[in-house]
Amino acid sequence: MIIGYDSERLHHALHPLFLTIDPDSRWFTGADGGQADWYFAGAEQGFSMRRGKNKKVLVADLYAVKREIYDYFFRQEGVRLPWGIISGIRPTKLARQIREKEKTADLGAFQQKLWQIDRISPEKAELLWQVLRTEDQYLQGRGQAAGQHLYIGIPFCPSRCYYCSFAAGVVRP
Repeated sequence: MIIGYDSERLHHALHPLFLTIDPDSRWFTGADGGQADWYFAGAEQGFSMRRGKNKKVLVADLYAVKREIYDYFFRQEGVRLPWGIISGIRPTKLARQIREKEKTADLGAFQQKLWQIDRISPEKAELLWQVLRTEDQYLQGRGQAAGQHLYIGIPFCPSRCYYCSFAAGVVRP
């Protein structure tokens, strides 16, 4: 699969998702000469996106573009990514921000919100819920500042983000 971007900004924002879907995907930045399977460009308001000969303009942010890509592969190819569209970010930090902003008090609402925003699977959303509850117990009464959380790195990623700064590699079956 070949993906084209009109700018490095779009490449850095979108390509980790394509690498998770297809680790062998190739990319370029520059003008759309029609050789890419997918092509993304900034538009006056939002982004233009071409898949094959189908072109559409999304008046949206990059998260909406990522959801559009995910939804295509989910519907057309049956691709399911447990962590959805997130990459290069600590999932518990993101989940805590969403839980606090949305005031989600129960697991079902939390799972629904994580799917809606980031396409995170219900199983991974439940894992995040459990981690947040454990963090809450630990941080309570320890002078917890707003936005503070725990982070323990476990270097066993299912894919390798091309900009990852951890010393790691992808092990293929």
